[in-house]
Parts: sequence; structure tokens; C-alpha cells
Amino acid sequence: MNSTPSSERLHITLFGIRNAGKSSLINALAERNIAIVSDRPGTTTDPVSKAMELGELGPVVLTDTAGLDDEGELGMLRVRKSLERLAWTDIGLFVTPLHEPPHAAEYEALEKLGASSVPLAIAATHADLPAHPRKEAWIAELEAGRYLLSPLLGVARVSTKSGTGVSELRSMFARAASSGKLNENRLSCSRETGLLEGLVEQGDHLVLVTPIDAAAPKGRLILPQVQVLREALDRGCSCTVVQPSELARALSALLRSPRLVITDSQAFREVAAILPPEQALTSFSLLFARHKGELSLFRAGLERLANLQRDAVRQTAGTKPIRLLGIEACTHSRTHEDIATVKIPRLLAERTGRQVALTMLREVRDVSIEDDFDLAVVCGGCMITRRRMQTQLARLDEAGIPAVNFGLFLAWAHGLFPRAVLPLGESAQTLLTI
Repeated sequence: MNSTPSSERLHITLFGIRNAGKSSLINALAERNIAIVSDRPGTTTDPVSKAMELGELGPVVLTDTAGLDDEGELGMLRVRKSLERLAWTDIGLFVTPLHEPPHAAEYEALEKLGASSVPLAIAATHADLPAHPRKEAWIAELEAGRYLLSPLLGVARVSTKSGTGVSELRSMFARAASSGKLNENRLSCSRETGLLEGLVEQGDHLVLVTPIDAAAPKGRLILPQVQVLREALDRGCSCTVVQPSELARALSALLRSPRLVITDSQAFREVAAILPPEQALTSFSLLFARHKGELSLFRAGLERLANLQRDAVRQTAGTKPIRLLGIEACTHSRTHEDIATVKIPRLLAERTGRQVALTMLREVRDVSIEDDFDLAVVCGGCMITRRRMQTQLARLDEAGIPAVNFGLFLAWAHGLFPRAVLPLGESAQTLLTI
């Protein structure tokens, strides 16, 4: 409860063949035993993650994966599971045993890793043993830029027995994070853009509207509300936190109007009815749309909603149900008023006069270009990394499925678009011409 959320940490994933020394290396990096080490190939069968502080790099998640040369039907499933980690990896650490010649599976793995655009570091393990000349030559080719399309952060020769090279790896990660190399491509994790960056200044007062209903977790606020509150305090802002029913009373007690009112998207209509029209208003979900993705990526989804609404007004919508794809990363107990499975489909049906056929997924990887969805609605992504969110949005784009996030949809459904995105500044400009 008191640690940095995993979604806000830098994710470093170790890849390599079986017995390359991945588990020993992750233990050395973490300075504790978090992965089982054995001479038996295939000891690590599923990704094992550990959240920790890594020196000057700060909060990270280290993930050990199964060997990429695993065999058999089950082994292929493990390899696929390992490579799926690329979707939310900020730094890939390719681990190769220095004392062995290059393995065929290593060439294949590097081709896949290199095509992912994830920045890579290479750890040549077992550096206490005599190096194999073919492996030395291969590493020299990698350093020269062969085989790799991804940025190469560097090569470290590592011995987990003596500790040689471990600190070099940590420094390599830290240099990459501080130099901006992790932000060179669209899918990398941007750690610089805060939830409130450019939206508030020190001394501003904010009002956070946080409904406490049947869906709220017992004894605490939900993560987006906590993260926005914490960032507001970090930026020197004062905050009033209220439920919708107390909003009018809270506003009347303020000496000046708040710089910004931030509400749970589900309370948009109720909150907007209380506020004067000139009061800046947005939602937690919209802040996350800006923080985890890029608002421009949702333009096509908003255009699709506008077209669906125009068809309804012109009575040209027909009777074919709208095929709606819902993507919600976290798992939680759904209630009779669940936002994804109940409220959004109901509102879409009300606004368009058509039935809605909903398909819910946790990951976009299960979507193919043959899936003829009219629209996708994605959660704010508070439980996943920016890279993973953008990877999902890229896959939807490849499949030709326009997307909006929950907050954008609810703003549209309650007649609060574009008002709800106006406070988001320049990042919202591409949406305002719809």
C-alpha cells in the first residue's frame, strides 16, 4: 500500500536461453534471492517479477523469464509467455553465457527482441570462465550494430560469483534513464510527464470528487485518485476531497474558485450540474489518458462516436448491433453498476438507439484484424505501464479498431466534450477539431 505502484516503475526484463545465468543475475542485481537458481535447465518456467529500489535508478520491477530455447509444446508456451513481457518492458536485458558459442535460439531471440524497439542491454555472463572466441566475435558484431534494430545501451561482462559487472549494469540502466534513451520511440516509457504537469502551479487549489459507492474498495481510495492527490501535494497544491453530494457545500466554503475540479468520470453529469460553466473540469481517467498514452491516439475513436451519434440523429443507423470491445487491465469484483460491462454499453445504446454487443478482454493481443469491432473502450491504465498502454493502442490501430478511453467516452456520453478535455492543454488540441 505504501510502495510506488508497479505501473509507475521502470520495468527491466531478463531474456536468454536456459542456464544463461538469468536467475543468478537477477538475484545479484536485486542483492537478494528472488529467483530460484539451479543447474537444471528450465528451472524458471513462468515470469517472476520483483518490485524494488535499484540505487540511483529508483523504483523498478525486475522480471526473470523462462529460457527462450525451451523445448516441446509446453516449452513453446513458456517462450511465448516470456516474449509477451516485451509489451510492458522498458529495458530488455539479453543474457548470454560468455563461455559458450552462440546458440541458434539466441539468434532467433535477438531478432524478435530487436524488432520490438525496446532498448536492450547485453549481459555476457560467466565472465570468470574463459570466453568462447565465437561468442566474443558475436558480441563484437552486436556492439557494431549487427542484428539489432533496437537501441543498444551497452554490453557488460558479468560474473555473479565475483560480482564483476553487476554495478556496471546498474549504471548502464541509470544512464539510459537519465539521458532520455528510453523515450526515443513512441512505445517507450515516459517517466517525465506527470499527471498534473503543465496543468497546475504551486499554490493552486484543486477539488477532487471521489464517489464512495458499492464499487469503491473497502477502506481506501482507488489508485488513480491516490496518485493524483499525491502529485498535487508534491507540486505544492492544496486539495479538497469530497463526494459528489458534498461538492456544493465544499465550493461555497472556498474563498476562491479552484484552479481545477477533477472528478471520477462516472460522476461527470452530477458534478457539471453543480459547477458554473466557466469552472475548469476534467476527470481522473482523462488525466491518465494523457499520462499513459497520447490523447491524439483517441481521435479516431471520438470520430467514430460522433459518426454513430449523427447516424442516430438522421435515423440512418440501421438495426445492426454496435460491436464494442472493452479492454480493462485490472481485475476486480464487478457490481450491477460496473462501468465497463454495464454503464458504458447502456449509455452507448441510449445515445445511438442501437443494441450493443460487448466483448471484454484484459489484453489486446487476442484481437486480430479479422475481428470487426466498431469501437474499443480502454481503461485509464493505472495498473499498467505507459509502454504497455501504448502497445495496446498500437495493436488496436493495426487492427483498424478506433479507441477511446473510459473517461473520454463518459465525457462524450454526458455532453461534456470538449469541456472536459480543455484543461488538458496542448495535448488535447487534436481532439478539439472533431
